[in-house]
Amino acid sequence: MTRLLLCKLLWNVLFLLAASAPSGSFAHAEGSLREGSRIESPSSTPLPLRGKATFRYYGFAVYDATLSMDRSVDVESDVPKVLQLHYRVAIKKQDLCSSTKEILRTNPAHSEKAIQATAEIVCPMFVDVTAGDAYTLEYIPGAGSKLLLNGIEQGRIPIISEGVEVSKMF
Repeated sequence: MTRLLLCKLLWNVLFLLAASAPSGSFAHAEGSLREGSRIESPSSTPLPLRGKATFRYYGFAVYDATLSMDRSVDVESDVPKVLQLHYRVAIKKQDLCSSTKEILRTNPAHSEKAIQATAEIVCPMFVDVTAGDAYTLEYIPGAGSKLLLNGIEQGRIPIISEGVEVSKMF
């Protein structure tokens, strides 16, 4: 199992969660969060759990993911959202960065300029992760996104940078 392949699949969980019905038809992740529970976002705004999933590679759990947001609106709505990824394996910074760019390239709506602008902002924020680490991506309408690792802010992702809607790339 290569770490790059794991990283390529890392952000796919967002699409899995986004495609799920509001009632939650997610694969259940192991852990204490249940459908309908609420979590505190890093900005201290309580958000209901929209869904959760465990990404597995050949049966091995790689990470658990949760998406928290208002369940009464479409996932594309401009409302606060929190995506949390709890790692069960170690992944290197350079693998996170290269796989993020590759995943963004799979969406035909993203231009190469937009992908590069996003990578220039996000990649410096990444650090190597180990089993037990958790990345949190919090979207704040009108302000952009914050990336946190184990509750410590790694940086902010602006809504627009060089004409590109960077926060919405994720």
